Amino acid sequence: MHRLIRTGLSAAATLALALLLAACTISSDTLLVAANEGVAPLPDHFVMFPYEQKDSDAYERSHDDPASFVRDGNQYVSRDMPDTKGPMTVRFLPAGPHAYLMAAILPDETGAVYGFVRYANGVLALALTPSDATTAALEAARKAATGDALAALDDLSISAGTDAITVKSRAALDYLIAAYAAGHLPIEKLSVAYIAPDAKSKLPKQIVADGEGWKVVP
Repeated sequence: MHRLIRTGLSAAATLALALLLAACTISSDTLLVAANEGVAPLPDHFVMFPYEQKDSDAYERSHDDPASFVRDGNQYVSRDMPDTKGPMTVRFLPAGPHAYLMAAILPDETGAVYGFVRYANGVLALALTPSDATTAALEAARKAATGDALAALDDLSISAGTDAITVKSRAALDYLIAAYAAGHLPIEKLSVAYIAPDAKSKLPKQIVADGEGWKVVP
């Protein structure tokens, strides 16, 4: 699983999944999202161009290479992802209005790396790095939980040093999805990418936060 995190996050940097630390993520040692249950919120064919934050609200095109994806049923597959030895597969589950859980799966790995994404106006915003605020919210929920909710929370292992979350069951993953959809799972660090039809598409100069959405600046 450690190779999955290292490689996945290296590949994810190309996807604008720019995590601060390789250990600061949400992951599972076994795959918890089946191929046939995903949804397909993105175009059937697209190229993802990563952007990097320049100030508190504005993002500009980064130096990372883009990656192309093709829809394959209810999932998306990239075969040109740097730092991977085979195709990278991404699956999405609904997690509230215009929001999705993302499961990133690498070749020869039994688990996955997870995050939450929102897609609108050609912009994909990704929340992948849990923080002390995430840990505090889950700890508060655990103190108040009973029954199935408490059992699900008990299947989340949180690193005291990095706030990384290991998900040990589908019930625990479903709990995270529901908490995020309800606004009870803060993951504040965002990575941003632009979704274009092809590699030669004209790209925006900037992507700027605009309330809860994004404004594309030509």
